[in-house]
Amino acid sequence: MTTDQDGNQQPSNRPNVVMMKLGDFSFSVETAAYQSMKRDFSFEWKMETVGKVPGLQFVSEGTYKRTLSGVIYPEYKGGFSQIDEMAAQARTGRPLRLLMGSTESKQAGINLGFWCITSISETATVFYRNGRPRKLEFNMGLVYYGNKYPDPDKEKS
Repeated sequence: MTTDQDGNQQPSNRPNVVMMKLGDFSFSVETAAYQSMKRDFSFEWKMETVGKVPGLQFVSEGTYKRTLSGVIYPEYKGGFSQIDEMAAQARTGRPLRLLMGSTESKQAGINLGFWCITSISETATVFYRNGRPRKLEFNMGLVYYGNKYPDPDKEKS
């Protein structure tokens, strides 16, 4: 949808460009747009004492995490249910495919593997008189699951 000079919404011929897609939820300018994406890598080391000088020995890679932080203006785009939709994806209890950069009409994009939603937080600010927020800020924590996740529905057939 686009807005004309009089403030009326008109259908748009352009496909909605998706910044990132996690499972069935799309992050875009038309919905919840993340403003920052933080990546955290961890690595595990073990203290080995051989002789008098302690040394470190690399054990393994640790967790790979991402944090998405963004803003939703529910009256402008996407509505008030977007945080609930994110939480519904998390409640499935299944890793979700993460795609970066695609359009809703084509599922092309960079496949970042499967990720698990570990946390979602919401902060509502800038309120109308009736208490409805004009601005919703969110943070979503993700942990990398891996490149493959067996689809239980396909295994049944």
